[in-house]
Amino acid sequence: MYVMHNSEYPLSCFALFENGPCLIADTNFDVLMVKLKGFFQSAKASKIETRGTRYQYCDFLVKVGTVTMGPSARGISVEVRPW
Repeated sequence: MYVMHNSEYPLSCFALFENGPCLIADTNFDVLMVKLKGFFQSAKASKIETRGTRYQYCDFLVKVGTVTMGPSARGISVEVRPW
């Protein structure tokens, strides 16, 4: 399970299962996961972050950003979706 946060939805927490559904919960989900630490083992304490700019082009929203893991840049992210 991967726990993710999105700055566009600051009051939500997203949990993605490898072969299953996506769970959307409030920010207290992190507190619950800390309490269940004895049942779940954290794979890595790595933080992956994408920072960039949003553009609107016609009927589309385009997001371009740099993906960083710790202090080093790892790649570029481009997201295009309908507005």
